[in-house]
Amino acid sequence: MQSSTWVPEHSQALREYVAKGMSHSEIADAINSRFGSAYSRNAAIGRGRRIGLTAPDRPEDAPKRPPKAETQRLKTPRLRAAEVEGTKLA
Repeated sequence: MQSSTWVPEHSQALREYVAKGMSHSEIADAINSRFGSAYSRNAAIGRGRRIGLTAPDRPEDAPKRPPKAETQRLKTPRLRAAEVEGTKLA
């Protein structure tokens, strides 16, 4: 597992790649190939947040989440199987 402390050169590379508009996945891959490290996408996101970098803005035409469908409620409560057959549980 990679140490939680980033080398200053890695942090500077992160700043440069964010400024270019790369995704955090691409940034992690680029830093790993450039320095021989093993940072994950989430490590790049976390480090970027800790040093005050913002993520690239999402394009306006990015897909939106569909609205949640409302579930239909039962109009009458369900009966237990024992009540349907005419015997009640004691």
